[in-house]
Amino acid sequence: MKILSRGTEWRRDRKYVVLSYQGADLDDEWILGDIGIQAGITLRCGFREEVTPKLYAYCAYNDETVEILEEIDLSKHTVANLRTMITRRTGLPVTTFRVITKDKREMFDDNLLDKYDIELQDTVRVETWDGWNEFLKAAMIGQTAQVMYHMSQEDSINKFQARVALFIAAHHGHMDLASSILRLGVRSDEAVGDHPIREWCQSSHVDAYRTPVHEGAEHGQLSILRIFVFNNICCVTCKDGNGLTGLNVALRKQQREVALYLLTKQWSNVQFSALSLPLTIYSQIRKWCDKAKEKVLLIYGPSRSTIKEKKVTRKNGARAGQTVHVDGYTDSMMNSNPKSRLVDHRCRSFSFP
Repeated sequence: MKILSRGTEWRRDRKYVVLSYQGADLDDEWILGDIGIQAGITLRCGFREEVTPKLYAYCAYNDETVEILEEIDLSKHTVANLRTMITRRTGLPVTTFRVITKDKREMFDDNLLDKYDIELQDTVRVETWDGWNEFLKAAMIGQTAQVMYHMSQEDSINKFQARVALFIAAHHGHMDLASSILRLGVRSDEAVGDHPIREWCQSSHVDAYRTPVHEGAEHGQLSILRIFVFNNICCVTCKDGNGLTGLNVALRKQQREVALYLLTKQWSNVQFSALSLPLTIYSQIRKWCDKAKEKVLLIYGPSRSTIKEKKVTRKNGARAGQTVHVDGYTDSMMNSNPKSRLVDHRCRSFSFP
């Protein structure tokens, strides 16, 4: 007896019946007796539909193409919507890449997709920050040592890369990488934010204010969230750019186990001195204390402050003397150039005849 589950009428509608046995799909040409299926054995019958990707996103930093399966209306969806879809598929924060068309036109968040003459099943190109290829590839597969090795020596960029690495770890569930980044002083309830050269203006994308907690909650990374809560229980109450907590995101994405865990933590009490306070109140007190510590450090210096090391929190906005990037006016530094090419370019620029 042969299996015949995909008839011609099913193929026209891209829908077909699938028979499976012990978790494996059975091919149409297989003989039941040859694969050990005997009389009385129960086969599982399922209905499957083939989904055609609406767009393709080519990621230059790792030479891979990502399929965008969500429904897209080119006349209604903006570039910001597309970048959100790419983030959901890859785990890259929206502030680490830009999207360009096949004719190398940069696509800006507020514009509709049809403004760039994009059609369904077209391929767009994802370009990341120059010199970040090795760092991003290591973060994607959770290689902690390589991530640390390829991080920038410049302090402001190093901290931004640390937040990016923690976000990627939350997306993919890399526990060792997440633990190592937390030990550097990075907070799981802090938004990834913008690259230092773009901090002079407010980000145009709402997902720039998304935290690793929200990313882990959306993708059901319960083990990662346990690490975050153990490190700082106040991360449960943090909100993203849409004003949602991790619990709100888990409920919307139907991540039941994550939602139950966050709900339990959100309504728990925390021991503070001799008092037992609800987490919401304790979180507000801790934020006030952190601000007070930073202010004392700024005014009176380390001798009068309990903060003896460099503060890990950051102020919004650019600093005096810092390089800034203006879209459309300065050459983009998001071209996915490897670090070796940047070093060669600097060597040539400093060479003398």
